[in-house]
Amino acid sequence: MLFQKGKTITLVGQSGSGKTTLADMVPRFYDVDEGELLIDSVNLKDLKIKELRGLIGMVSQESILFNDTVLIILLSESTVLLKKM
Repeated sequence: MLFQKGKTITLVGQSGSGKTTLADMVPRFYDVDEGELLIDSVNLKDLKIKELRGLIGMVSQESILFNDTVLIILLSESTVLLKKM
């Protein structure tokens, strides 16, 4: 596959056809077993994962539900952040 620079990509296909697997290979949630995955002729395996993921915007198909109010969730997250400091 070849995608042009600056274009938005949409993966469409039947259930189980590999859309999520392909999308998960770009930020290296999974690494390629055979062949190469290149961006601008650079193998993704040659890039640091943190730097690569900092360049990617992704909307996952998995939804995350919180079992509490927004206020309680924000307060608990603030507590976690303060403990890390």
